Amino acid sequence: MKNKMIKFIAILIVVGFAATSFAVMGNYGVHSPYEGKMVNNIVKPMVSNGVIDTITVGTEPEAVAFDSLNGNVYVSNYYSNNVTVINDTNKVIDTITVGSGPKAVAFDSLNGYVYVANLGSDNVTVINDTNKVIDTIRVGTGPVGVAFDSLNGNVYVSNYYSNNVTVINDTNKVIDTITVGSHPVGVAFDSLNGYVYVANAGSNSVSVINDTNKVIDTITVGSGPVAVAFDSLNGYVYVANSNSNNVTVINDTNKVIDTITVGSGPEAVAFDSLNGYVYVANAGSNSVSVINDTNKVIDTIIVGSGPEAVAFDSLNGYVYVANAGSNSVSVISPTYVEYQVIFSQTGLPSGTVWYVTLGNGSSGFSLSSTLYLSLPNGTYSYTVATADHIYKPFRYSGEFTVNGTSLVVPVKFTEVTYSVTFTESGLPSGSTWYVNLSNGQTLSSTASNISVSEPNETYIYTVAVSNHLYAPSAGLGFLTVNGKPVSESIKFSKITYSVTFIESGLITGTNWYVNITENNNTVHDSGAISGSSYSLSLSNGTYTYTIATSDKTYEPSQPSGSFTVNGSSVIVSATFFEVKYSIAFTESNLSSGTSWSVTLNGTTLSSTTSTITFSMPNGTYSYTVSNVSGYSVSTSSGSVTVNGSSESITISFTSINKSSPSPGISNTDLYIIIGIVAAAAVIGAAVTIMIRKRK
Repeated sequence: MKNKMIKFIAILIVVGFAATSFAVMGNYGVHSPYEGKMVNNIVKPMVSNGVIDTITVGTEPEAVAFDSLNGNVYVSNYYSNNVTVINDTNKVIDTITVGSGPKAVAFDSLNGYVYVANLGSDNVTVINDTNKVIDTIRVGTGPVGVAFDSLNGNVYVSNYYSNNVTVINDTNKVIDTITVGSHPVGVAFDSLNGYVYVANAGSNSVSVINDTNKVIDTITVGSGPVAVAFDSLNGYVYVANSNSNNVTVINDTNKVIDTITVGSGPEAVAFDSLNGYVYVANAGSNSVSVINDTNKVIDTIIVGSGPEAVAFDSLNGYVYVANAGSNSVSVISPTYVEYQVIFSQTGLPSGTVWYVTLGNGSSGFSLSSTLYLSLPNGTYSYTVATADHIYKPFRYSGEFTVNGTSLVVPVKFTEVTYSVTFTESGLPSGSTWYVNLSNGQTLSSTASNISVSEPNETYIYTVAVSNHLYAPSAGLGFLTVNGKPVSESIKFSKITYSVTFIESGLITGTNWYVNITENNNTVHDSGAISGSSYSLSLSNGTYTYTIATSDKTYEPSQPSGSFTVNGSSVIVSATFFEVKYSIAFTESNLSSGTSWSVTLNGTTLSSTTSTITFSMPNGTYSYTVSNVSGYSVSTSSGSVTVNGSSESITISFTSINKSSPSPGISNTDLYIIIGIVAAAAVIGAAVTIMIRKRK
C-alpha cells in the first residue's frame, strides 16, 4: 500500500507540473472544465447539457471508465474483444486486446490499473498505466460488472451466471467469493460507509456487502436492476431498473427513499461530482436522463444508439456515454458553477508534499501552505495526507459545504511519533533511574518502565541511577525509530569490588573455608579452598566472616571477624596454626623428689614431680621410660595416638630392697615366711593348753 501511495503522489506531481494549461487555483490542484486560471468567486458557465463530441470506437461498446491518474477514458467493446483508450482531447490513442466479450471496466486509483470483466472468457484482464495487459485473473461464470473499493484496495467482480461476486486484492489474487442475489450485474462502492452495492437483475434486489466481505443487507428495488452508482455528495445510491424504466434511490441507512422515472430501458448510471448530478443511460430511448441533487429529472440528452454505459471524467468535467448500437461514445459537457476552496495547512516544513482527496474522486496536492480546488455547490467529504511519513494530519478526514462562495478549510499536521519504551531489570523496587536522549529529553521513573513518543530518527541515549550501589551494564546506547514502536532493555547490577582472603600457616593442599554474612544473612559460602588465596566480588557494605578448616590439625588465629567494602578492594588476612594436645605421663610409687624421664618422639623430658607433659599434634607416637635407680618400671616403652584430644598414660615404679638375707628372696616372700612361722607357734601353744586341760 505504501508503494501505491508513493506512486500515486509521483503521478500527481508529474501531472501538476507538466500540464501548465490546467485551470488550477494557485500553483497546484485538479483539472477544471475551464480554460485559464480561476479567480475567487469568478465563474464561467459552460454550454448547457449537450453532446459536444462523438468518438468512434470498437464494435458494441458496453462499458466505460475514467482513469483519474492519466486522464484517459477506457471503453470495452463487446464484440471486438478489445478496449479503446481515449485521451483528454477526446482522441483514440490506443486499442488493447483483452478477453472474450468484455462487458465491464473499472479503474483502481491506488495501483493505476484498469480491470476489464470478460463475459465470454470468465476472467478479468488487468491493464497497467502504460496500457499493457499485465495479468489475467480467473473469476466466476459470466463476469458482467466490476468496481473498485478505494478503502481496502480490492476489486469486486459480479458473476452473472454463478450468482456471486469475486474479490480481487491489490496483488491481483482472488481472496474471496461472496454469494449474492440472482444474476448480479452492476457493482458500485460507497466511499462513505465502505459498503459495496450489487444490483441483482434476476431477483430485483441490491445486495449490500460490508468491509469484511459479508452480505449485511438485501434491498428490494425495481424490476431488472442492472446498474448502480454512488453519489458522494448526498450519500445516496442510485439503481437503474432496466425493466421498470426507473431509478431507485437508497439512502445511507439502506432504505429506499425515492423512485425516479427515466427513459426506456435504463442500463447505466453515473454520478458527476462537480455538479452533483446523476446521469442515466437509457438504451431503449437512445438518451441520457439527468437527475439533480433533489432527485428530479432536469434534462434529457439525446445520444447515440443503444447507450449501455456512462462515466464521468472528473478532470475535464465531461460525461462519456458508450453507445452499443452505434459503436461510438458520446461526450456530454454539463453546466456547473465552481467556487474556490482553499485548504490551508500548518505544521509541515516548507517544501513538503501534501494532498487532499475528495470523496468524489478528485484530488489536489501542494508544496506550500495552501492548496486550491475549484468546486461547485455541494457537501464534500475529504481526506488529507502527506508524502512525508514523519508527519500526519491532526484529522485525516472531514467534510465541508460549498454554498455560493469561496471558503477556507484549515488542515493541521503534526509529527508522527512512535512509542519508545525503556524497561529496566535488576534495580530494587522504587529506585529512581534516568534516561537522557540526544534530543535533549531527560526521563526518569521509579517503576520498571519509561515510555516516550518520538518521531522517526536515530537517537543516542545514556542511562543513570540515583542508587549508587547499582550501575547499568551499558551506560550508552543507540536506537532508531523507523515507523514502528521501539523497546530497549536496560540491565542494572550492583557495583562490586574485589575482596581477597589470604591465608598463611597451612601446609600445601589443606582445604579451608570462608563464610560471609551481611545482616545475619549468608551472602557467600566459598566451599573448599585449596590455594593460599580466595577472591570474590561484593558491593559496598559491612560484612562478617568466619574461617575454618576441615583438618583439625590447624585452626585460624582469628576464626571470625568483620570488614567493610567502601568503594575499593579489600584484603583480609587469615593466619592458621597447628593444633597440639597434651600427652601426660603420670608415675606412681617413686619416692618424693625422685627424678624420672620419658622420651616421646625423640624428645626427652625429666621431672621430680609425678607428671611429665608433652604437647603434640594429632598422630601416633612411640615413647620410652628411663630406668630409675632402686626401682623397676611397669611399662618401659609403648605408643600413644593423639586424635583431637589430650591423652594420659600411667607409669608404675616398684622399689628394689638390697639388705635381704636370702639372696633371691624378696622382702615380700620373707614377710610371708615369718608370718607362717608365727602362726605355727600360736597353733602349737594352743594345742598344748588343750591337752593339759583334759588331764
